[in-house]
Amino acid sequence: MSRRTKYSYELRKDILRQYIEEQKSLSSLSNEYAVDASIIRKWRDMYLCNGDKGIKPINNKYSGKFKEDVLSYYYSHNILLRATAVYTSNINVSISEINYLFSQFAFEKKKAVF
Repeated sequence: MSRRTKYSYELRKDILRQYIEEQKSLSSLSNEYAVDASIIRKWRDMYLCNGDKGIKPINNKYSGKFKEDVLSYYYSHNILLRATAVYTSNINVSISEINYLFSQFAFEKKKAVF
């Protein structure tokens, strides 16, 4: 399994500043900083939805309650994982982390049954 690259808050902020203020394209920023355009797009969405808080890296430890809340939001709103990630980005949850939460939560529920 590959290790996820971490990008500093300052780098994220600088890339988004150039995207928003200088109107640089995603592809040019992607090439310049060697960051995939889809990652920059995710930062943009999270920033537009939650401001600076949406792009600040944090160490994620999720409680059972939090996992249930994310799953409940996802299922009750019948939306895409990407939209759920943007909604929950006020605490910086990515799509891959939501997928992980789904699998982990399902595993924990199965263990509780046995």
